[in-house]
Amino acid sequence: MTVSMGHGFLAIEDTVKLVLNPLTQPQSWMLEGALFAFTTTPWWILIPLLILAAWAATRKIGVVIVARHDGALTAVHKVSQSSRASPRL
Repeated sequence: MTVSMGHGFLAIEDTVKLVLNPLTQPQSWMLEGALFAFTTTPWWILIPLLILAAWAATRKIGVVIVARHDGALTAVHKVSQSSRASPRL
C-alpha cells in the first residue's frame, strides 16, 4: 500500500507543481527581498524599526525601550501582575 501511495504522489507531482508554483512565487520573491533587507541593513537601523513595527502592530506599550545604566538601549517586554506565574523548577 505504501508503494502504491508513493507512485500515486509521483504521478500527480507535475500537475501539483503546475498549480502551486505560480501561486507561491510571489511569496518566494517577498521572502528573498526580506532576507536581502535584513542582511544588508545595519543593526542600529533594523532594531528600532522592528521595535516600531511591533508597537504599531499591537498599539500597546508592552514592548518598551529602557535605557540601561551603561547607556545602551534594550527592548524589554513588560509583564502584567496578573500574568506572572511562580517560577518552575
